[in-house]
Amino acid sequence: GLSRGSRGAAAAVVIASNLPDLALLFSLQGTASYLQHHRDLSHSVLGAPLLALALAGALRLALRGSRFAGLLLAALAGVAGHVVMDLWTSYGTRLFSPFDRTFYAWDLVFIVDPLILALLAAAVLLARRKTLGPRGATVGLGLLGAYVGGRGVLHASAVDEAEARVPGP
Repeated sequence: GLSRGSRGAAAAVVIASNLPDLALLFSLQGTASYLQHHRDLSHSVLGAPLLALALAGALRLALRGSRFAGLLLAALAGVAGHVVMDLWTSYGTRLFSPFDRTFYAWDLVFIVDPLILALLAAAVLLARRKTLGPRGATVGLGLLGAYVGGRGVLHASAVDEAEARVPGP
């Protein structure tokens, strides 16, 4: 259904959902440089929208008949989805870079969670079925949300239990 927003909107989401990891290019300067920039400005509330804006502008110039607003919304959704999924992990992201260098993490899932990969793959496969179409993707993403939400509930319960059993300072 993304094509209703603009021609190229599906491409915008796919590209944008990978765009924050452009920091991988810093690995060409060595491991230390990569680690310094990993999940930094490109994953922040300042940098991520700028990436989406640049992508929407580039796609608008490249695709005849596209609409900038639709491309921008799709790109923002892709970049935001990437950043939120990185926040779920124990590694986290520097959400407020360059103003705050703190890593923020919800610590709900593994950095590479096989079940999340399986749910995303299932969403893609379901969306490709003619009988389900976009509803298949919605079901897959709903299951992903339920999984992460369930992990959030379990995480909060574990923290509460630990705080109840271990005396504080």
